[in-house]
Amino acid sequence: MAPIIVEMDQVGSGTDKDILATYGLACCIGIAVEGTCAQRPPCGNEPASKFLAHLADGPHFKSVWEAMKHRVQHAKAHGLRNIRAKVVVVDTATLIDDEYMTWSHQAILSQKEQNAAIIKQVGRLVGRNIDVVQHHINDEKDLRITSDKQILVTSI
Repeated sequence: MAPIIVEMDQVGSGTDKDILATYGLACCIGIAVEGTCAQRPPCGNEPASKFLAHLADGPHFKSVWEAMKHRVQHAKAHGLRNIRAKVVVVDTATLIDDEYMTWSHQAILSQKEQNAAIIKQVGRLVGRNIDVVQHHINDEKDLRITSDKQILVTSI
């Protein structure tokens, strides 16, 4: 089965059998959430149980996060349980080694604050079951949720 691709500044969702993937996380933030649907609706419409967001710093950051949060809250209200999340962020200590741009002290501080804020918000959304993966700026990551509900972070 081909994955549902989540591009930069997008949110995707899928059912248990779907694969969701996003690619090229450098200083962008990747958020994967998955859970178990407590009840199946009668007419065979499988509810979403997987959610993936690729947040880029910029004008869409807040709206993409709000869309992700809304989808997860909606699923929780309709029986999503045993929820866990993985958040992929850049290790801000490595930004001075960025091969593509020079980061100012203020930009590094801003990225650090943004990372901490989104990790805290994801924690509020899903509870304590959150795993944070930090990576070197020059080691871009891909993030996916497999059909067997594994949340994988791999190097490009």
